[in-house]
Amino acid sequence: MDLPAARELAQANRKLLFEGIDPLERRKVQRAAAALQDANSITFDACFAAYLRAHGDWLAQSYASPSMGNQPADSMPRRS
Repeated sequence: MDLPAARELAQANRKLLFEGIDPLERRKVQRAAAALQDANSITFDACFAAYLRAHGDWLAQSYASPSMGNQPADSMPRRS
């Protein structure tokens, strides 16, 4: 980051502090919201690919992915 950009960011943060907003807490909230949005928009195939990389369960790939691949992961039925 160059000096003018750093000064601009510092000025924006001082303005937030003057308004009673903690810039660090605000950034944490924004990042958490973005992460939640990303998690809610992942498809079953993307989630399943991550699972396969971690666990290597190739047998499930031939059964689960063809029937549920394009559905959003958050729309999948959950076990009780």
